[in-house]
Amino acid sequence: MDSASQLSSLSYKKADVILFTVQMCLILTCVVFALINISFEWENLNFWTVLLTSLLAYLMPSPKIKVINGSTLEDKRETIPNSSN
Repeated sequence: MDSASQLSSLSYKKADVILFTVQMCLILTCVVFALINISFEWENLNFWTVLLTSLLAYLMPSPKIKVINGSTLEDKRETIPNSSN
């Protein structure tokens, strides 16, 4: 790799890290603000509860499909022979 391609990949990674950090700071700020509003029962509690649960759901990792021996579970079901014949 030459220095120009290394520099572009490093700046791309740096931009991703900055974006991730800014997003997490905004989410953390909103979570703290929602918890304060819920605990002191200020304003609309339903709104703050929905906002808090939405933010927590956004932070949770997405589920992944398990791959067993190179095929998914759906592939296994298709290969089961039909016993009705």
